[in-house]
Amino acid sequence: MPEKIKKNILRAYTLIEVVAVMAIISIVSSVILVNVRSSRIPRELESNARLVVSVFREAQNYALTGHQGVVGTDPCGYEVWWNGVAYGTTYHYKSGGVCNPTPTFSLAAYTLQSGVSFSGAGSSVTFAPPHAVMNPTTDVTVTLTKAGSSHVVCVRASGLINNNAGAACL
Repeated sequence: MPEKIKKNILRAYTLIEVVAVMAIISIVSSVILVNVRSSRIPRELESNARLVVSVFREAQNYALTGHQGVVGTDPCGYEVWWNGVAYGTTYHYKSGGVCNPTPTFSLAAYTLQSGVSFSGAGSSVTFAPPHAVMNPTTDVTVTLTKAGSSHVVCVRASGLINNNAGAACL
């Protein structure tokens, strides 16, 4: 009879073994989540910076091609502006043969995503046709920030537009 009892005994894990495995899984999960979160912010900054760069390049291309933002007008500038979490492009055209700050026409407006914002006061850069001459005539740095991290968009007077991780143009 003792042999028959041995055959019916089920093997199982003890409560201590189950708790130990659960603790190990919790610790590993916590480490993975922290790493995923810390790598997400630089990706979000870079993604937004690429979109801002594309808006600058679009305005620059409009100036080079003489894009007519309003039919029947004579273009005199393509402005990229930014402030807080908003940015966009404005078309400037001549009135009475003279290029003034007005009249203008808004070409596009965008909003930064994922909690990213522009650092500092808003500003703008204008590209004038036909050679996309930049105003101001000095290099401009546009800084995007989130949770203490920075990414910059560098607009060079020479025409180069790029972005870099960190707080300075290289």
